[in-house]
Amino acid sequence: MGNNTYYANCPVYCVSDAAAKMAAEGRDPVRVAEIGVYRGETSHQLLRIPQVRLTMVDPWVGYWNDFSVYINSNMEACYEACMLRTRFAADRRTVFRMESAEAERFVSPWSLDTVFVDANHKAEYALRDMLMWFPKLRVGGKLFAHDYDEKGPKTAADRFVKMYRTELARAYEFKTFVIERRQRDVRRDCTIQWVLTKTYLGPIL
Repeated sequence: MGNNTYYANCPVYCVSDAAAKMAAEGRDPVRVAEIGVYRGETSHQLLRIPQVRLTMVDPWVGYWNDFSVYINSNMEACYEACMLRTRFAADRRTVFRMESAEAERFVSPWSLDTVFVDANHKAEYALRDMLMWFPKLRVGGKLFAHDYDEKGPKTAADRFVKMYRTELARAYEFKTFVIERRQRDVRRDCTIQWVLTKTYLGPIL
């Protein structure tokens, strides 16, 4: 099946389930990055696990979605609600109020146990997030990408699989796309970073 393992039929709570399982197996801390935080509902769920150290990445600004609709749900209020919702674990959260392309520079490769991508759903941004954050995972870590049933994330996930030259076991019909990193392939990571750099000089899709 290639170097990575794929799962389907996973709702959002599978992210916290995966983190909880790692904690139960003795991993402490469990290092998680959430790309696209919004009001912090998922952040709250993750931080309820005492072993989780959460990196929260979101600029909290409006954006154009995949349907050319401008999303601006009073982002300042969303940010404040998120900070309040996760205040109980303030010592275990690290908040980067910036674009994910900026925040990833502060996170070392192979350092994360789990990444959850649920930010801008336009295909080019979703793909960028997957490409930038997958190399941050340790071997055995998992990347979760939400809303695979929507055009933008699905296009991005399918393109991601092709870029990593791996096989997709079957077409997914569910909302969360999950990849487990199976090996520490420095050469492949460098190739992906090269593709990412070259690609984002122009349109990718």
